[in-house]
Amino acid sequence: MIKVNETFFSGKKISRRQAANTISSQVQEKILPVKNLGTYSTTKMDYTINKIICNHLGFNAINKNEYKFVTNITDECLEIFYKLFNVSKHDNPIGISTVGSSEAVMLAGLNLKLLWLRKKKENNNIKPNIIVSQNAHLVWKKFASYFDIEARIAEVNEHSILTKPKSILNKIDENTIGVCCTLGNTYTGGFDPIEEINNNLIEFYKKFGINVYIHVDAASGGFVTPFKFPKIKWDFRLSQVISVNVSSHKYGYTYPAAGWLVFKDRNYFCDNFNQKVPYLSGSSNSFEMNFSKPVTNILAQYYNFFTLGMHGYKKILERLYSIKDYITKELQGTPFVEILEQKEALPVIIFWVKNYPFYTEVLCQKLEQYGWSIPVYNLPNGTHDVARIVLRREMTFDLAKQLIKNIKEIFNREFHYMQTIYLKPKGEKTCVQK
Repeated sequence: MIKVNETFFSGKKISRRQAANTISSQVQEKILPVKNLGTYSTTKMDYTINKIICNHLGFNAINKNEYKFVTNITDECLEIFYKLFNVSKHDNPIGISTVGSSEAVMLAGLNLKLLWLRKKKENNNIKPNIIVSQNAHLVWKKFASYFDIEARIAEVNEHSILTKPKSILNKIDENTIGVCCTLGNTYTGGFDPIEEINNNLIEFYKKFGINVYIHVDAASGGFVTPFKFPKIKWDFRLSQVISVNVSSHKYGYTYPAAGWLVFKDRNYFCDNFNQKVPYLSGSSNSFEMNFSKPVTNILAQYYNFFTLGMHGYKKILERLYSIKDYITKELQGTPFVEILEQKEALPVIIFWVKNYPFYTEVLCQKLEQYGWSIPVYNLPNGTHDVARIVLRREMTFDLAKQLIKNIKEIFNREFHYMQTIYLKPKGEKTCVQK
């Protein structure tokens, strides 16, 4: 195989065909994207939008004056988010598109810090803090580390792996810039009890005079709850929720990486983010952290809003939750598997092997032989390993039936053998061979 570090400096000319063949041989994987059940990211879109994406790969979204459609389409998409997240008619919302939710989280966290600085009477160099849960995405710890903010970790419930509302209150002080709640955490897909947390913060303010805002990390759940669980109050219907981020490349069904950050009202949005760009044609403002970014995923989200609409998003989720019920029922029908019960969560299934959770990893390794990728990891409360099946738009009942068939084949063929090889009596250390 040709190595690029051998050809780049040697002056040896490589033809386009040779380069293409080398790349093709490198990217061939035994796991097809549709069988990657660990990722929340969309892996497939239809031919029409793929063609539009290919035709606009060279368009940079920062060139708003050159490509005026970018601002118009972005604003139209934001209007939909304002309605989905229940912005009041009395509020004056503002939002931006971002490169995934990671950029949105960084901006939302910085905005909370700037709001905190704005209301401080004196700057005495005290280190601020932000309260995040054990189940929060890793990006929140990165944010705290990058911007010198103390991350105070709220505990999760032992069984539901959702944030304990009361564990937040004893971590608040006058230097708390905000609370991060997660709508659809990565570990289990569960929704934090945001309404209860909101109400607790209101009572805390009445008692101690410290007003703490909430940012909701709705990277996954922001495209699920409005269509599947509209009665859940987690968004701008709650007084303490001032900002929300959401990812289009998850349940918005676009390719990575596309995100959005929405503020309830301009009063909660610090003008420090608004920077004029002096070296592009015309007058242009930039709010985002990333300067250059592709326009393609903004177009993809715009396309999905057109082609799916409210009905289309609801229909897809109805199918995914039906598949979730089917897989859950089939797994519970085996004598080996235990499921994490969740009434309201993303279309995600969390399971492990009964009595011998460490065999869960062996099972998922065996599933790789059938082309499946299912991650195994430890829950944030450190109880035991679990496996996660994420159901995305690409999942079908036929694929689900194939998955169940493969799991049952492994159990029927190998369970007793694997039990002898890999499992020790309880209390003894076990080494899972790979």
